[in-house]
Amino acid sequence: MSMSLPLIFLQLLLAIVVAASQALPGCENLCGNISVPYPFGTRPGCFKSDYFLVTCNSSFNPPKLYLTRSLIEVTDIFLSFGYAVIKGSQGRKYTTGCLSLCDSIDNVINGSCSGIGCCQTIIPKEVRSYNIRVNSYDNHSSVWDFNPCSYSFVAEDNTYTFSSLDLADLQGRTSVPVVLDWAVGNETCAAARKNQTSFACKQNSKCYNFDNGPGYRCNCSDGYEGNPYLSNGCQDIDECKISSPCNMTCHNLPGTYVIKDGKAEKLKEFAIVAKGCLEVKGDERPTMKEVAMELQGLRTVVKASMGE
Repeated sequence: MSMSLPLIFLQLLLAIVVAASQALPGCENLCGNISVPYPFGTRPGCFKSDYFLVTCNSSFNPPKLYLTRSLIEVTDIFLSFGYAVIKGSQGRKYTTGCLSLCDSIDNVINGSCSGIGCCQTIIPKEVRSYNIRVNSYDNHSSVWDFNPCSYSFVAEDNTYTFSSLDLADLQGRTSVPVVLDWAVGNETCAAARKNQTSFACKQNSKCYNFDNGPGYRCNCSDGYEGNPYLSNGCQDIDECKISSPCNMTCHNLPGTYVIKDGKAEKLKEFAIVAKGCLEVKGDERPTMKEVAMELQGLRTVVKASMGE
């Protein structure tokens, strides 16, 4: 007998890296112990589009979060690098597979899924749906005592470790974690930026073209942290509170910081170098070599003034 477990209530594993999940004002920020950051939301007016709807079921204790109105459970949301299939085309068509042979459970190697009792294959990028089929050469007749069925499922890399005990009934397992990519819309950054009203990346953030299909994603610019999809969601990081050199004064600046030895002119010179690196036009920005030379010169002056 051959049996496939389609979806098997695929438990969506989405991780979060923002210090505190940020929702729109007046919208739920949590579902149980799961953060719900914008562009996701649990009700109309709280998510960017219907594709970012997540449903909070309070009949559980603690409440559980589900992708849209499905039975796919969300256990976390990765905001900065975005994981969840939200919107896209039909995806790339492909066929792949693997072969597993085993005539004795004594030959099975626990922890190894390389063809003896277990095999695996990689899913390429730009895939939006899948169909799995499993077959047995002799309908499991020769291995019936320890492997009466075939099982197949999609799982996130390194979240499943094969065991000989799985050959009987997957040890009663009914779900496995998967990670699904998500992106905003179906345009590139350049195209989406033309309409600032609908453009998702807000102040002090950068736009990145999605590398797993159409659309784009946003991340806070260097020196900032928070939610790049919210207005003023990316806030300056005060590096001086994190690390301040001994015997020198640290001054925090938007997106960066400088240190000085007590002379205001040194601070100004560092700020000028930093400002030049932030010029929008490429031909107005200094090269890395020029920046390195400027900073080396400033460091030499600082050391000399300290008597080093």
